[in-house]
Amino acid sequence: MTNKKEFTINGKNFIFDKSRSRLDLIINNFLRKSVKKNIAVAVNDELVQKSEWSTTIINFGDRIEIVYPFNGG
Repeated sequence: MTNKKEFTINGKNFIFDKSRSRLDLIINNFLRKSVKKNIAVAVNDELVQKSEWSTTIINFGDRIEIVYPFNGG
């Protein structure tokens, strides 16, 4: 049995330890602290409320989309 999980974040494949398979832990690894406060997250095309991040488990093959505003024109 493997201790790794593979899933997609914004179209790129990632492999994490199973111990980091909660959505909130993945977000903490993926984003800089300054960006985390104004983001929207979807798992397999379903929006996940911020209050549910710590209880959402990411499974092998799941697709995570993280969007956030940025400055520019």
